[in-house]
Amino acid sequence: MPLVYSGKNLHNTQILVWQQTETLSFFLENIDLDTSDTTILDGPNKQRQINGIVLKYLLQQMVGAQQPFKYKKDEFGKPFLINDARFISVSHSKNTVAAILSDVPCGIDIQFFTEKVDRIATKFINAAEFDYIKKPEESYFFHILWGAKEALYKSDGKRGLDFKRNLIVSPFNINDNGKCEGIIQKEDARLFSIFYQKLTLDEPYLLVYSFENK
Repeated sequence: MPLVYSGKNLHNTQILVWQQTETLSFFLENIDLDTSDTTILDGPNKQRQINGIVLKYLLQQMVGAQQPFKYKKDEFGKPFLINDARFISVSHSKNTVAAILSDVPCGIDIQFFTEKVDRIATKFINAAEFDYIKKPEESYFFHILWGAKEALYKSDGKRGLDFKRNLIVSPFNINDNGKCEGIIQKEDARLFSIFYQKLTLDEPYLLVYSFENK
């Protein structure tokens, strides 16, 4: 299955999601690997290897085939483009890979629906957020809030943020395709727009991405 979602937003933001059913050779034939990419193929987890290659493929599509690019991770594990000032973020869940490219700090999360998110809700949702969650749709709220805070965390790119204290999501009403606002609260407050989209693939997934309001 090829591209399952493509979107654009403010600040030249691009979002691509690919659910991989192709073999590794399909992607290797369509991207250029150099010596800096060899670590993508390291390790015993075959799906992680393929996800790494799919990611490189998606980023290449967004950056542009005529513009060679490389990316690496900083000391906090946040990926960044070399010789390109734009921001990127990536996520994967099972065999589904999501990537975002933007002129401003951004983050992305892709997650299949799972009871695990419901079980750990009290670890990442604060009291003010619990107050606006509607009981009949509780699990969906939990998943959106988890994705939103993952995206905010990746937008910041630093370690040590507390999901309940430092990552705050304003009240919102849920839909299959919606928007909410988020704050990264540290010494100062940084405001973000957060978008979410339910994707029905081989099973339901939730795509959430954020970018900083500039």
